[in-house]
Amino acid sequence: DHEALRWLGANDRYFLLTCILRRPDMVDERVREWVFFRSREVEADPDDYLDLWARDHYKSSTITFAGSIQEFIKDPEITACIFSHDKPTAKAFLGQIKRELEDNEVLKKLYPDVFWSVPATQAPWWSLDEGIVIKRKGNPKEATLEASGLVDGMATGKHFRLRIYNDVVTEQSVTTPDMIRKVTSQYELSLEL
Repeated sequence: DHEALRWLGANDRYFLLTCILRRPDMVDERVREWVFFRSREVEADPDDYLDLWARDHYKSSTITFAGSIQEFIKDPEITACIFSHDKPTAKAFLGQIKRELEDNEVLKKLYPDVFWSVPATQAPWWSLDEGIVIKRKGNPKEATLEASGLVDGMATGKHFRLRIYNDVVTEQSVTTPDMIRKVTSQYELSLEL
């Protein structure tokens, strides 16, 4: 029933990913158990961890993609920012979420109180540059979700309730002690946003 599906989407990240967010690759027998248990792990205790999963083990899908959308479902008033090493990388993550909120009719039908039916024309902001805004009552200066570089192109003068860090360190950004200090300093600065 409709209410049970709404509850599952808000509280079961694996269900959200595989049944609502159109990720059938995550039910493949080769990855199903891994994704299921990682989903449970990040749901149970999501904050203040450095998630070091091997490349192509669904960290971005589970945490950045589904995690952001699940946070919007739970609290449409949230303001969040995806931080990556540079702004184009962060915008790529934002773009995936933006497209999902534009094209996923099941998501929009389950949560019409959260998501716009035609966000490109209904939302106050709906772009990779300014961020995206879902249905909310408040009017903070921050979008619901924005993208920011950590080392290159960091947002200024903003305050986010949720900061999502994905690909903040690149192989090129940690080749010298000075570069490591810069990344660390920028990370510390981002905690003030």
